[in-house]
Amino acid sequence: MVVNSQAYELMFIDVANKKQLPASSAKDIQWQTWTCVLGFPVQGIWPPCSDFTDVNAVCRSQSQRFLATAEDSGLVKLFRYPCTVERAQYSEYRGHSSHVTKVKFSADERYVITTGGNDKTVIVWETDFGFGGAEPAQEEEHISEHNPFVMEDDEMEDF
Repeated sequence: MVVNSQAYELMFIDVANKKQLPASSAKDIQWQTWTCVLGFPVQGIWPPCSDFTDVNAVCRSQSQRFLATAEDSGLVKLFRYPCTVERAQYSEYRGHSSHVTKVKFSADERYVITTGGNDKTVIVWETDFGFGGAEPAQEEEHISEHNPFVMEDDEMEDF
């Protein structure tokens, strides 16, 4: 298991043996999910001058192609995964009136679900890059124009 501590540390735990692992022994682990705001595969999500409290939650898509973030700014951002370059390109979407507390992809990637802090709302964002039973390579990678979670095709090419 990998966790982020309140001291902004990335810690690896061997659950079976109830022991903390050194980071070097966890470098080749293929994680089933990624929801930690800290770590190598999400190091490019941080805005300039961030103090590491700006991003409240992340969620990697099941296909491991996308990463969504929930931010204090009220934004939901969509990155390519892994997001390892500093100041990585992203598309941003506004729907909450204050900070966004959580973000999750649905299993088929047809939806991104977010929860708001002060606005106490749940928003279900519809995408059109979900699998719906098809192989990932057979699907187009863009977000539909009929909802607020929009990314134009030319943005995806630059992405």
